[in-house]
Amino acid sequence: PTETPRTTEFCLMALSEDNVHRIFPDDPSRSLVLEWKEGTNNMTDDDFKRVNLRFAELVEERKYTAIIINVQKFGHKFGPDSDVGPWRNIHVVPKYHNAGVKKMAFVHGPNFDDKEAAKGEGEQYETRHMGTFDSVRNWLSA
Repeated sequence: PTETPRTTEFCLMALSEDNVHRIFPDDPSRSLVLEWKEGTNNMTDDDFKRVNLRFAELVEERKYTAIIINVQKFGHKFGPDSDVGPWRNIHVVPKYHNAGVKKMAFVHGPNFDDKEAAKGEGEQYETRHMGTFDSVRNWLSA
């Protein structure tokens, strides 16, 4: 079973949504959440880029310093020739820096062991991969 954040009126307000994603604020952690949906099983790299760019724009516009990516239902497989990594470094990471992002967390599901991730190329923020939203919120508030 996948875990979703506890419902509050604030987190129900989707800022962007379609068949592959939903972006919404998480009031308890004062962060912005990108939740990938089951539709990601059929999305393209261009869909992935479109959603990531929209998320980064919202992070930058609203100056979020913490972001959460819910990958529990993420099913897209990147091909061997995918240019998503270099594209992300050019188009997404600078927007996170402009916003002042300090922490980014990925929620994988309750059976996942929490771990710190190495910083990606040019990243100036901490990244963690975690099992639950409670773990993420505890880390973000520390």
